[in-house]
Amino acid sequence: MAAETQVARHGGSDSRRYAPPVATYRVQLHAGFGFGDARRLVPYFAALGVSHLYCSPFFAAAPGSTHGYDVVNHNQVNQELGGLAGLYELSEALRAHDLGLIADIVPNHVGLASGANPWWRDVLRHGPASRYAPSFDINWEAQPHLPSGKLVYPILGQPFGAALEAGELRLDLADDDLVLRYYDHALPLAPATYPDVVGLPPPDLRARLRDPAALAALAGVLDALPAAPPEQADRLVERFRGLLASEPALADYVRGRLDALNGRPGDSASFDALDALLAAQHYRLASWRVSGEEVNYRRFFDINDLAAIRVEREDVFAETHRLLGDLIARGVVTGVRVDHIDGLYDPAGYLRRLRRLLREASAGLTDRELPIYVEKILEAGEELPADWPVAGTTGYDFLSHADGLLVDRTGSRELTLLYERFAGGPARLADIAYAAKRQVTRTAFAGDVAVLAAELYRLAQRERRWRDLTLRQLRQALETTLACFPVYRTYIAGEQAGAPDSAIVERAMAEARRREPGLAGGALDFLAAVLLLAGDDLDPDERERRLQFRRRFQQLSGPVMAKGVEDTAFFRYGRLLSLNEVGGDPAAFGLPVKEVHRWLAARARDWPRALSATSTHDTKRGEDTRARLHVLSEMPRPWRVEVRAWARLNRRFRATLHGEPVPDAAVEYHLYQTLVGTWPAGMVAPDDDYRARLGEYLTKALREMKLATSWTDPDEPYEAACQEFLAALLDPARSAEFLARLAAFVARVAPAGALNSLAALTLKALAPGCPDFYQGTELWVLTLTDPDNRRPVDYARREALLAALPAGPPADLAAPGAKLWFTHRLLALRARRRDLLDGGDYRPLPTRGRHARSVFAFARQRGDACLVVALPRLTARLLGPDGAPPLGDRWADTAVELPRAVGGWHDELDIAGDLPGAPARLAPCRDLFAALPFAVLSGKVTARRAGGWIGRAGSSRNPPPRGGT
Repeated sequence: MAAETQVARHGGSDSRRYAPPVATYRVQLHAGFGFGDARRLVPYFAALGVSHLYCSPFFAAAPGSTHGYDVVNHNQVNQELGGLAGLYELSEALRAHDLGLIADIVPNHVGLASGANPWWRDVLRHGPASRYAPSFDINWEAQPHLPSGKLVYPILGQPFGAALEAGELRLDLADDDLVLRYYDHALPLAPATYPDVVGLPPPDLRARLRDPAALAALAGVLDALPAAPPEQADRLVERFRGLLASEPALADYVRGRLDALNGRPGDSASFDALDALLAAQHYRLASWRVSGEEVNYRRFFDINDLAAIRVEREDVFAETHRLLGDLIARGVVTGVRVDHIDGLYDPAGYLRRLRRLLREASAGLTDRELPIYVEKILEAGEELPADWPVAGTTGYDFLSHADGLLVDRTGSRELTLLYERFAGGPARLADIAYAAKRQVTRTAFAGDVAVLAAELYRLAQRERRWRDLTLRQLRQALETTLACFPVYRTYIAGEQAGAPDSAIVERAMAEARRREPGLAGGALDFLAAVLLLAGDDLDPDERERRLQFRRRFQQLSGPVMAKGVEDTAFFRYGRLLSLNEVGGDPAAFGLPVKEVHRWLAARARDWPRALSATSTHDTKRGEDTRARLHVLSEMPRPWRVEVRAWARLNRRFRATLHGEPVPDAAVEYHLYQTLVGTWPAGMVAPDDDYRARLGEYLTKALREMKLATSWTDPDEPYEAACQEFLAALLDPARSAEFLARLAAFVARVAPAGALNSLAALTLKALAPGCPDFYQGTELWVLTLTDPDNRRPVDYARREALLAALPAGPPADLAAPGAKLWFTHRLLALRARRRDLLDGGDYRPLPTRGRHARSVFAFARQRGDACLVVALPRLTARLLGPDGAPPLGDRWADTAVELPRAVGGWHDELDIAGDLPGAPARLAPCRDLFAALPFAVLSGKVTARRAGGWIGRAGSSRNPPPRGGT
């Protein structure tokens, strides 16, 4: 893959030092929104207040890609986006407005669709002898029932024999080369099989040639091809193509041969020759339905058209990062987001190599100036490895803590009981997740597990203590352990596992023994010994094989977690859907305030520049949808009344299939929450667009559940019955009473939901970390999972609203421009106080009084500069008539304890006026929240000793949490 040569013409190395990002704005690039569209919006992004545009992958991807994660060439810029010229124009526009550009890179895998990837084509052509074969993670011996050296490529829509005899597989000439066509796929043939295709040309063909010597030349090519090594074979194939291009008679003869080989539908015997020819290729075409069990190349999750590459190899890393290095050197790219870090063989080693590349390319820029962000999902209690040379994660950890803060933990019991009684069965996420992970190990990843099990069996056979363990026992041990793994993966790189990783493995083993008491203990013991490299008497070869096995296990545990939990259990488990989010733990019903404070303080200390996201292209629900659903935790009884009333009204719309009601109660409950979360405030009857969006989401949700239907085995009658139920609900002619009740309930919930959104926005902007904004979310956007959250954004409306923003806050906090006003005002503040917010300490502030638990307050301090932030939470019971926000006296005696300010406090939102210093330092919320239920104050504080604020209750330590903290 040759790098773009135009890079050198963009100018010399840009040696300026970039400031750390103030805020990032994520856009999804595709043919309908390319570099030119982004360039035209640069003035808007700058006026909004972000410092960096954060783009989805823009290297050459599969034709028509809507996301860019199916890269086919890391050293070309995607022409569908505008190519390198378009990227340069965007870069120049960003520079003119002092904005940087963060690039999303995909080191784990490449796209294969339509044969657009030259590396993959070479592997298909030459098999294990291809110079690119070592670049892919292919187990050529994975399938014992296949001849050695076969790549299983499951792209067929039906079984191979049926596809062949239906005439779907046909030989053809493409650019004068032999290919096998399957719809839009054009697959190369092994050079050694060209003579079988062309056969022996008749002598009389010589008379029809322009150059009679061409016939002998063709014979020479065909004679040499069977024994030729790959590079020589490629030259011979080029010679073959040249002969056909220059001699139309030769090309016509070859076409006639292809027609004869292609067979005739309805005549089974006519396909025998083509069948034999395909059997001689380096690949075996198969139905996509067998991919889970028979695929022998590592994929991105279970996607057949995304093949993992071995970026741990020096040559693969160098080849796939050459253009990136050039773009860094030219100052086009000023930050990097690394996709799917857990899929890599050695994440820490990769990141060190990437950091070294970026430092060399940028003439020494540091991580602070040229940040690396990693897409890493951290489970509860899990921490990002401290030795990774990165600025932090892409922000799912922030998202889960912000969501946890806005959920009322006291509603857990009632909502759990409602879910169990309405949906039926126990509401234990752990059991649902375990079953889902077992399911995907036996379906989507059955082939991957089989490869690992075979290697584990070979390892067991080398030791007499374990030799009697059977392949079945070891496979069962693997499946169970993967299903019990509590995190996405461990990061054991050397021979000895550290204490955290050892504890994770031991925890998984203990859970496996509990879940499957009948499982042979020896199998689990041996698996643990291999994963932890236990034993002092291992010879070097044995040690190396165990290391390789462990790395492969670590690469598989993440996909099992993602597909089993995120993409299955999160759709099955429906107690409170706003908690079913990437990086979240739906079993934890909200978080204690002190836990959120503790986490934010640790983030200020350890990862102060990590991204803080509230929505991404991968979130299951948009931030405003989740914020509204959080309110249900504050009003479980009214919610219970509505759900039961809705169920009674809609019972008549349920169908009966196989003696069971459709949809079942769990799906119905899921639907009701989805409607509450996405119903536009003020809408009386749904329009066609809303119906289409909800219908598309319902299909996806049902298939992701993998219960009554799935992507691999869709049950069309079941899906149709569920769609008809939804259609009835959204039809005013049939459901007028239900829709009226739904709209009234949404009107009751939406104001508190809007406050939740603004609270999360304020926390994102001013707490430790760099705020990240997903495209369009500066306005209210009630979206669901993709593709709903990747719909076109109406930027013209956003530009017009930004240009007309009032100086003061909107009177209606749920108005279309209210969120935009907060976003603009908070980002302007962040730019003014970037030194304080980029590296300042974090301190929780105690709250007191009747509504202390409804206020979250903290301070950011650097030197004597201090910023105090107070924001609302759990406000459903505090709203005024018609959903008016809680202001002034509604806060009763509630107060926030402030640090001692020298000269008083300045209102950074320019709303409430300045506050004079007060000896008691108790700021009444009736004053702080007189005009808005938010307060951001700046001032200078007295000196602070290590450990806490001086003068607080006569102590130099942080006091224990009180009131709302």
